[in-house]
Amino acid sequence: MTLRETGPRNFEYQHKTLRKVNYSSRFSVSDDGKTLTEDETSATGEKRVIVYERQ
Repeated sequence: MTLRETGPRNFEYQHKTLRKVNYSSRFSVSDDGKTLTEDETSATGEKRVIVYERQ
């Protein structure tokens, strides 16, 4: 597992098993800090976007 900051409100996460990437995600936090968006890509190339909102 690796986690690295890619910008002031952005970071990247990779999950690995036996040195192979199972999936990777890019996270970004909105300017107001109320929304976190995750762009995920699986090892097979499937993509999805998940949006988390603070209430």
